[in-house]
Amino acid sequence: MSVLVRLTLCAGILAVAWTGLRFADGDGDAAEEPGSFCLAFLSGRLDLADEAAERLEARYRVLRHRIEAKRQLVEDLLRDERTMLETAACFQELDRDDPDYKWEAFRLFYPGASDDERHCREVLASVQAALWSDECVLALVLGRLQQELQHHLARGPIRLPML
Repeated sequence: MSVLVRLTLCAGILAVAWTGLRFADGDGDAAEEPGSFCLAFLSGRLDLADEAAERLEARYRVLRHRIEAKRQLVEDLLRDERTMLETAACFQELDRDDPDYKWEAFRLFYPGASDDERHCREVLASVQAALWSDECVLALVLGRLQQELQHHLARGPIRLPML
């Protein structure tokens, strides 16, 4: 294709684009400002970004609440105010209350024959995270809780208490 034909095509495309922008208000009259269509488009995109930011903020609040609630439950467990099964049942309830909870990821991350057993293992992991800085206490507490879990598993599938 010759240079002259290419230049003519480019000029034509630019003319069509400019005309489209000039008549973008939809009534056939030239828009008051040449970029009004672009501004309206960008304004709509900003509204979508604001909505997405609001959804993310709401999601963050839900996650922050669940994390804090689970942290408190682990503290209760460590003070012997709850059993491991009660703590796991509370973890499960918090997860069920979240409509966006990623059950597939949960099931891949925590091994177990059921979600009840997986929640027990999640409690063990949370205890490990809470006590990571004190290896002696961690070994004692985690050993006791793992033994408790094995005791329950020896009697059959884990069944968490109803809340």
